[in-house]
Amino acid sequence: MHRSAQVALLALMTGIGIALSPVAAQTTTTPAPAPAAAASNCPAVPALPPMPDGAHATRAQMDAYNAIYNQWSAAAGAAKDCRRAAAEPLRARGSALVQEFNTANTRVEAINTYWTAWVDELNGHTTQRCTQEHDVESGDTREACVTVQSTDTTAAPMPDISTLGTGPVTIPNSGSQCAAIAEPARPLDISHMSVSQKRRLIPPAVEAYNTWHTAALAALVCRHDEAFALGTQADVLVNEYNTTSTQVASSATQWHNEVAEFNARGGH
Repeated sequence: MHRSAQVALLALMTGIGIALSPVAAQTTTTPAPAPAAAASNCPAVPALPPMPDGAHATRAQMDAYNAIYNQWSAAAGAAKDCRRAAAEPLRARGSALVQEFNTANTRVEAINTYWTAWVDELNGHTTQRCTQEHDVESGDTREACVTVQSTDTTAAPMPDISTLGTGPVTIPNSGSQCAAIAEPARPLDISHMSVSQKRRLIPPAVEAYNTWHTAALAALVCRHDEAFALGTQADVLVNEYNTTSTQVASSATQWHNEVAEFNARGGH
């Protein structure tokens, strides 16, 4: 997940001196894992009473327990199947949210790259100019550097405007409970603007973009955490399903062994 902090960059366009606040270079962060919510409303697996010893139990005891076991097995199987049925839609929703997050995150990054390049073009590119100063008394040589406006015309070209895409960043029928990400405004066409128009129109345009970008990042983090929570809930259900399956299989084996032992001594 990528987030971008906002920083103030001084506009260095000759004779304009506009203060802009474009987004900074993106840094990688990891949102805190969402806590696991209650997994489902599935019933608990009922307790199974102790089994009679097939080597010593009477037929009446075995028959009575067999009825208890069959009832327990049906209830345990229903509890197990409930967890599997509940996990499947959670997995599906989580996968859809992950895909939506990845698609939206890629586009937000492309939009941010374009706007950052646009602001760089407005500000011009800066470079450092360094000179060496020699201290006669100490004999030391020091390097003094100042930041100056660059006249380098070989700077990286602007990205293609098609990278901005069209329409909202997130789909209208999203299954997410998080805020939708709208389409951002495009950078202004300043090719025919006067200096006064640039002073008046550019700062609020960049400020509006920063506001959009902050909201977009918050919506992306929300989707990330939402998908994580769904996956966590599904994992809880799957683990419960596996535990219940093992418990049912183990109890079935134990009861079959007791029945076999009872039958081996003649079934009475």
